[in-house]
Amino acid sequence: MRVCSAIAKALLFVGLALSKAYAQQAYPTRPITLTHGFAAGAYHFARPALPLTTAVDQADFFARTIGDQLHVGALPPVLDLESTGGLNRGDLTAWAQLFLDRLHERTGRTPTVYSYPSFLRPPLSGPARPDPPLWIRTYGGP
Repeated sequence: MRVCSAIAKALLFVGLALSKAYAQQAYPTRPITLTHGFAAGAYHFARPALPLTTAVDQADFFARTIGDQLHVGALPPVLDLESTGGLNRGDLTAWAQLFLDRLHERTGRTPTVYSYPSFLRPPLSGPARPDPPLWIRTYGGP
């Protein structure tokens, strides 16, 4: 329990760039990490849609919002994937992969995917690529 508590106090994620209509004015990663000793990162709540190129648009917007991700204390950027946006599983997989590829290209970091088990079942399908790191939401456990 103490280890988990210590880790929770040392990490900070900020929801940013939910859409062009809503984005934080300033992403304060460096001041937080340097002044207070936190490891900080940001997540983007996915808004999957057709055409699939909306994934590239959202990744570009998120990358511009978070800026430099290669400094000490910067956690990998996160794609919060909890909605299909009405896309079928194949299109959703393609959308997510486009977003992740573009964000990696723009930030130099391998993004993490945040979701929950029932959303990821059945598994997203698509071309064989290395799976991104997953951050699985759970409730009620230690």
